[in-house]
Amino acid sequence: MARTRKEPAIDPATGRELPDGIAYRGPKQYRARKLVKGARVTKTFETASLAVKWLAAVETDVARGQYLDQTEAQKLAGRLVDIGEGRIRDMDSTG
Repeated sequence: MARTRKEPAIDPATGRELPDGIAYRGPKQYRARKLVKGARVTKTFETASLAVKWLAAVETDVARGQYLDQTEAQKLAGRLVDIGEGRIRDMDSTG
């Protein structure tokens, strides 16, 4: 059951309230969530403090206009490797 905004999430490891955007998922599992350019970006960390640092870094990158979605970057990198190894034919080639 999801918590409402009125109920603060408590970190079982420290007993302190978790910041907005951070959720406890289980032992050593803290999910950070951020809405960036209309898309939900999430990442899981072993500690709440690492999740908070990641959220701050994402917010800074967005404010600077330097945010790059790592999921999309990984897809592009994989495609470039496939092209370099000849596993994907060029769109202009026939055959």
